[in-house]
Amino acid sequence: MFLFLLESAARSLALAIVVWTGLFLFRIRSPRDQFFAWAVVLLSAACMPLLIVAVQWLMAPPSLAWIPASSPSFFLRPLPSAISNTTALSIDFVGLVSVFYAVIVGIFLVRLASGLQRSRRLVRKAIPLHESWTQGRDVRVTRDLAIPATIGSTILLPSDHSQWNAFTRDAVLAHESAHVRRRDFYTHLIAGFHQAVFWFSPLAWWLRRQLLELAENASDDEAIVRVKDRTVYAGLLVDFASRAATTGFVGVEMAR
Repeated sequence: MFLFLLESAARSLALAIVVWTGLFLFRIRSPRDQFFAWAVVLLSAACMPLLIVAVQWLMAPPSLAWIPASSPSFFLRPLPSAISNTTALSIDFVGLVSVFYAVIVGIFLVRLASGLQRSRRLVRKAIPLHESWTQGRDVRVTRDLAIPATIGSTILLPSDHSQWNAFTRDAVLAHESAHVRRRDFYTHLIAGFHQAVFWFSPLAWWLRRQLLELAENASDDEAIVRVKDRTVYAGLLVDFASRAATTGFVGVEMAR
């Protein structure tokens, strides 16, 4: 099983190298375009075990339905003791590695599930905000966050949002709305699951960080188009980044 996952990770790494080469050769610098390219890599990497099984099933030759009676009985004879002992040791080692792998996966999945549960509590406890400037979006206010964040299709604002000026409010809404349109929360969730299953692969860790960074950059670009003042917007990001980060939940925080 673990060797099969290693093969899946290797194939995913090869795909990532091909995509990186294509982005470099075609000089694709847009965070939005890069995000979609790496999101495709993430989905392919997450589904790689199923893809390998499907391809092998389609290409596998039909199995023999019977064995001729005259077939040699060599394979039915017991193995020599030395070979048998070596095989037993090998099986024990593989079993030990499999148990260790399963324990680490379990730890990551428990952390992910715990973060999802806290995210659900944050959304449930948050107070819906019905203002004209929300434009019908699912915007809520919470005291548990110091900076804006997106969980699913819900935009969460900190309790001090009432002190923001019109520029800050429009910039934050444009930024978080871009996360909602791209479904960045769900991409982040898939990346977390992929990282949990393929925790031994550097690609899984890199993909999660890369997608989060590209999602933030793409949302920043859309917010700048809306507010039309790059310098003031940069100061806004610095202000949010200086606030204490909230940990232990699954979401996309602004300026992180």
